Amino acid sequence: MMLILWQGRSIRRETGKRYRISRRKKRFEIGRAPADTTLGEGRSTIIRTRGGNLKVRALRALYANISVPATGESKKARIETVVENRADPNYMRRNILTRGAIIKTELGRARVVSRPAQDGVVNAVLLIEEPVDFPEKKSHAVLLEEGGGGFQPGKTKAVLIEEGPGDVPSKPAAIPAEEGRTVPSE
Repeated sequence: MMLILWQGRSIRRETGKRYRISRRKKRFEIGRAPADTTLGEGRSTIIRTRGGNLKVRALRALYANISVPATGESKKARIETVVENRADPNYMRRNILTRGAIIKTELGRARVVSRPAQDGVVNAVLLIEEPVDFPEKKSHAVLLEEGGGGFQPGKTKAVLIEEGPGDVPSKPAAIPAEEGRTVPSE
């Protein structure tokens, strides 16, 4: 049994002062129990919402509509498992689908962009997993100080150090000064 919250105005102000309550809580202000959409053979329910509108609530889902950004097309793919869910670590263990969850599908890993408990379907965008490429040369800027005391205009040099694989740092090469900063020439 999940806690169903009353979603009315807070009893207290931002400062902590208590509002004088002029009426009771109303039935239309309470929420509903969460759907907790899980993996399984597709099953959904239809809920009447305020104003006579309808909301399709997915209780279980087995397939997702995956959008492939590289080609711009969408494909239907079977969901294998929930890899990550930042909403709650327990959701990952229990395979609960929410918006923002990372799922593993036949096509690869994808991020859920729809709200299965609100929309009734699971729409996701395929994540592009790029291989990590290590460059042969690394370069980084270093501020060399002439004397202590941190950055001092006219006395601090910005230099670029380039390193090859397994090399010791080579001779620093001067970098042009940023606007407002002076870099003395050698």
